[in-house]
Amino acid sequence: MNRSRVAFRIGICVVTVGLAIFLATLTLSLAGSTTTSNIIIPADGAETLVISFSNRPYEIRIVVPDKFKGAAYVFSYEGVRNLGKGLKTPLIEEAIEGPILFDFTPNRRGAYMILIESKISEQVGGSLNLVEKEAVSQDILGDSLLIVSSGFVIVAVTLVIKRQ
Repeated sequence: MNRSRVAFRIGICVVTVGLAIFLATLTLSLAGSTTTSNIIIPADGAETLVISFSNRPYEIRIVVPDKFKGAAYVFSYEGVRNLGKGLKTPLIEEAIEGPILFDFTPNRRGAYMILIESKISEQVGGSLNLVEKEAVSQDILGDSLLIVSSGFVIVAVTLVIKRQ
């Protein structure tokens, strides 16, 4: 088997893989989902949760009793590192007085930390709900189109070499 034929088949395989990733991302990422975590916030303390986000819009719902007063923060990896150095650099900061919801759209996939601080002198139970809004993961679609384009380039180069 000659090299151009092998390269052509590799190009076709790369195009097929890229299209499969593209179609799977397009069909599977349209449905939103909801995740719930029970939380216990200590008196005059804080509760932290580390959550993996895709780069799509989310609605963060913090359900606590009406008497609760505090603050909620969302930190990226860099923000967590800064927090370890004594600097508070959240992506989002929200005051909490009872149940609250706010929108958050990460700029990239990855782990983010949600910190809920209490400013009252009793322990409070509640829940944190993440509502993944319906959206397509643009970064994965872009990556899959790059893979498809690479496959087409391989196929085109092998066809040009074969004709010469």
